[in-house]
Amino acid sequence: MSCGGCFQGLQQRLQQIFSLLQAPSDYGEEREAFERTVDFLSSVPLFKKQLPKSELPKVAQELKRRVWQLGQTLVRQGEMGRALFLIECGECKVVTCEKPGAPDVVRATLVEGDYFGGHTLITERSNVATIVASGTKNLVTLSLSRDRFDALGLRRWLQFPKRPAIYNAPQEVRGEDMKDVQELPLEQVMFVCKAISENANLRALLAASEDKLKELAAGAVLTQVKKGSPIVRSGNIARQLTIIKEGTVSAIVEAQTSSGHQSAEAAVATSTMTERMLRKQNFLAQLQRRLRSHTTASLYVGNMPRDQKQEGGRVQPRQGAGGIARRSVGGGEQEETNQNQMIDAHPETTLTVGDSFGELSILYKMPMHATYSAKENCSLYTIDSRHFSACFNRRGKRFNEFLELLEEVHILSPLLYSERFELACNAIGLVEFQAGERVLHQGLLRSAKLWYVIHSGTAVVSLDTEKDGQKENEFLTDLSRAAHFGERSLLSGESAAPVNIDAGPEGMVCLTFWGDNIASLLRKVLEQETSMAPSAFCDIKEWWTRKARGFKSREDVLNRAPVVWDRLRSNCRVELDELNKICVLGKGAYGRVSLVEDPMRGGQRYALKTLSKGYIVAQGSQRLVNGEREIMSMTDSDFVIRLHRTFKDDQHVYFLLEAALGGSLVQVVKDHPEIMVQDTPRGSSAAFYAACITAGLEHLHERRIVHRDIKPENALLDEKGYAKVCDMGFARFVLSKTNTLVGTPDYMAPEVIDFPHTHNRCVDWWALGVLTFESTPPFA
Repeated sequence: MSCGGCFQGLQQRLQQIFSLLQAPSDYGEEREAFERTVDFLSSVPLFKKQLPKSELPKVAQELKRRVWQLGQTLVRQGEMGRALFLIECGECKVVTCEKPGAPDVVRATLVEGDYFGGHTLITERSNVATIVASGTKNLVTLSLSRDRFDALGLRRWLQFPKRPAIYNAPQEVRGEDMKDVQELPLEQVMFVCKAISENANLRALLAASEDKLKELAAGAVLTQVKKGSPIVRSGNIARQLTIIKEGTVSAIVEAQTSSGHQSAEAAVATSTMTERMLRKQNFLAQLQRRLRSHTTASLYVGNMPRDQKQEGGRVQPRQGAGGIARRSVGGGEQEETNQNQMIDAHPETTLTVGDSFGELSILYKMPMHATYSAKENCSLYTIDSRHFSACFNRRGKRFNEFLELLEEVHILSPLLYSERFELACNAIGLVEFQAGERVLHQGLLRSAKLWYVIHSGTAVVSLDTEKDGQKENEFLTDLSRAAHFGERSLLSGESAAPVNIDAGPEGMVCLTFWGDNIASLLRKVLEQETSMAPSAFCDIKEWWTRKARGFKSREDVLNRAPVVWDRLRSNCRVELDELNKICVLGKGAYGRVSLVEDPMRGGQRYALKTLSKGYIVAQGSQRLVNGEREIMSMTDSDFVIRLHRTFKDDQHVYFLLEAALGGSLVQVVKDHPEIMVQDTPRGSSAAFYAACITAGLEHLHERRIVHRDIKPENALLDEKGYAKVCDMGFARFVLSKTNTLVGTPDYMAPEVIDFPHTHNRCVDWWALGVLTFESTPPFA
């Protein structure tokens, strides 16, 4: 019986095989379906930005397609997540519940190309939201299980950012050490505003809006100080700006000792920045004495009383010592500074109502050069340095949210992170539109030329047409999160909107940008994808049809340009373990630069810059190092040091740079001054080096890169004697202006020194002008 059963089972199995062989199979349809899946994956930003296209077919064959009915729940909040879901067609709602019994809240709507569940593949965690199929048609998803995710080795490729569309709505977060501050009455706010505006070192704030000045003054806290109590001691870093409301304050300036040597407190202020700030202080004091009937003298930190008539209380500026004495603010190399004796200052000065002090210390992190104490019971307003920074920080409280939104904008995918970061810094803010509200009117002049990126909600695009004498409104497309509009008229130079844009039934919130700032950046992006974007002057229907699918076709996606790291690797096949070290070219706090050669390629020599990961993390400089790499990867000039490749291991990151073995320009000036003074015709050598640096700066500025630390040390000479700009540690992309205090004091433009340090690429030309006076800076 057992043999008969086995035979019967074998017979049934053979019949199944024969039936399969006889059944018709359409392999062409199966192949086309697979190609469509690969094409779809190429359009998903998650894969397009991070995954090499050679990996897409392997992922496509592991995906499971499923159709969901309207209202059907895909995953539930609180349950363990097991898969990554990609939306191929349709849409779904993201629903969260704060606590049991609370009403559900719809956080966002996900559409084609969106995904959810990524974090559940990496860690064992529960779903943070419930996903429900919605819209007008069935939802189609492609899912990838955790097992298959690991089997394909995708952990090394894919990273899943925390997206505000999925997680709870952002909330304002206050630091634990921030206390509730009682709001000041308007008259007290105006008193603080007046005191700030009369502080010579804060005169740049006069150009700020009245609202910004009031915002700064509103952060003042009223404190009481008893007679004889110290407020801040010499040699310490002040953490706040202090304004005298009532009473008087004694300021004792550290002077030379009887032996003629500086005190320890006075010696801390010997940096080049201090010298320049002292020169600036006294210049402003002299200017104010001419403009006002009473004298405003100058201290190292703060103003002198308004009724001070004598000049004895003024600290005289120290004269420049000559030679090389410079320090890069914010990092970089330091060199020994020659010190001069300070001229004796009046030992004590009295500050009265309305005077302020401490601004230079909080703005430039410089030690106080005087000790301040209460001569009588005083009432003081103090403004914390953190409040200063918050008021003038370009990033704003929701900066990370804006940056994550820009990560989702398809047209911006060719940009580097540094460029998107700068774009987020230039955001105006969020603008809300009610349901059905018209944002752009076809044919009407745009009073404010803005670029809009949808943060939440939807928009409807329509076109007014006329047919047989009848006016019609033709629907073009719907827009959802990360979609954008307003750029066509910016690119074409048209003054009127070409279509109508209306907020959808649930309203819309948009992140906005000034058109003048964004137009050049968008033009650059579209030039990088010339085959993917139509001309801004094409038919309006063609524009929106192409835009609806992300300015791409299947051929465009398959032939798109490689990402930056692909380009770097393709240009340089050198491996780190193949390099032989020859010598150390220089050392610093960041690490060292070594001369290395590649014996596998004829002894080609490079400069290997080694950075300590631990030091980078300790200084919080991860973004700056990544930005330096991205910026150098975008440059390709004979007058800028080239980056060939980068490496990393457990302890270090490495930059493989072009070797310029002729030394720096400062060494030429110091060791061979005859090159500058015996040239014929006179000045031709200086003109040659200035021209080399000019060519390098023009190359950087064409790419919206500002160097911000031009000086002779950062101009290296190659074996032919040409100067090349190096050290991009302070360089960054700048669309309009930025406001970071960085650079080397002697070469800083005035707008960099003046708070809030707002500047653009013009600071590089100022520094180049100062460089031509080496080795004696023109303003010493």
